[in-house]
Amino acid sequence: MRAAPSPRRGWCPDPRSLSEARALLGARAERAAESRAPPRSTLTRHVYRDPHEGRIQWGRVAGFLSSLQLSRLLPEQAVALDGPIDVEEIRLALSQMSRNRAPGSDRLPVEYFASLAPHLLQPMLWVFNGAQTRGQLPA
Repeated sequence: MRAAPSPRRGWCPDPRSLSEARALLGARAERAAESRAPPRSTLTRHVYRDPHEGRIQWGRVAGFLSSLQLSRLLPEQAVALDGPIDVEEIRLALSQMSRNRAPGSDRLPVEYFASLAPHLLQPMLWVFNGAQTRGQLPA
């Protein structure tokens, strides 16, 4: 292995050229940072007082969302969505998922679940409904 080169003794950069280099590099760094910065959306401006602090102002969030005039669920729809999941919902979800993809951290493709559906539907139903009841995903 080669040793790291040692700095030349007695060499000192010209202070004037050093300050010019810093100014040039600083301007380039600022332009690069501006080009990488994501555009501030309307929601960002309404929610955050200072996006660098990251504190959410929930009153402003509620005000912004109420101005959007979002449609509300009917009581029957809310009951149906809050109810337990059934086997047909899982079957439908499996049939609509993209093939040749592994959607979870276990890296098992959708085809795995689809091919073993007769054996996995009931255990999946227990896991999903248990998680919904407890309000917590299994570890």
